Amino acid sequence: MTPTSASSAAAGARSYPPLWLFGILVIAGAVAPFVVVAMPFLLRREGISVDTIAGISALAMAPYALMFVWAPLADMLLSRRRWVLLGNLGAAALLLIAILLPRPQYLTLFTVVLVGGNVVYTFAYIALLGLMAELLPDDVRGKAAGWFQAGYAGGIPLLGGGALWLIERLPLNDAAVGIAVMSFAPALPVLFIAEPSRSLAPNREAFRRTFHEVKLLLKKPRTWLGFLFFLSPLGACAAYTLFSAIGTDYHAAPPPCSG
Repeated sequence: MTPTSASSAAAGARSYPPLWLFGILVIAGAVAPFVVVAMPFLLRREGISVDTIAGISALAMAPYALMFVWAPLADMLLSRRRWVLLGNLGAAALLLIAILLPRPQYLTLFTVVLVGGNVVYTFAYIALLGLMAELLPDDVRGKAAGWFQAGYAGGIPLLGGGALWLIERLPLNDAAVGIAVMSFAPALPVLFIAEPSRSLAPNREAFRRTFHEVKLLLKKPRTWLGFLFFLSPLGACAAYTLFSAIGTDYHAAPPPCSG
């Protein structure tokens, strides 16, 4: 191998972002962690029943099951970097609005805003996955998936627990601002990723192909078996979002404030 080809190969090997960066980027977007961890505690503290909280949680998390419908939009109109930034910024803004809404009189609007926040965030999530698929060579995707999964698994307890900590210790207005900042800040490292230019024109074929593949998938019996497991209370972790709401029923005290 000549020095020129060796240097070209080395440059190609360094042409993708640091893998740990994707573990940070996926932490952004605190709407889902808020819904799962902090929201049940907040609503129960405001006198809202556990049954109502369960319904709000189900509706607020529904966009994650449906995001395949609008996934092709994340590949057009804007670059993926901008989707990551704007999706997280929009989600953080809607989360701020939802927390500040007076409850229970605006409980329906609160639910709608949370649903909207998760819809907006899914664009950032889809775009982030697209960046990984576009920028990373096959031989590092396993490691990148490890970093991504570590951030994904750690994001809910980190952001959700942080939101709960702020709600317990600060006036709600101040806590809402802190939660919104905490939600958006992990998206900023996407600014250090160089994304190749590509066509952003709307692509009807992408939608047609997506719905065709979904149609074929729905014809398979194992797909419906998967739905059965997923929609069962155990498979859907139905009680997972209610743990912080039922703490008062078991007389669980909040953790002591350190310092």
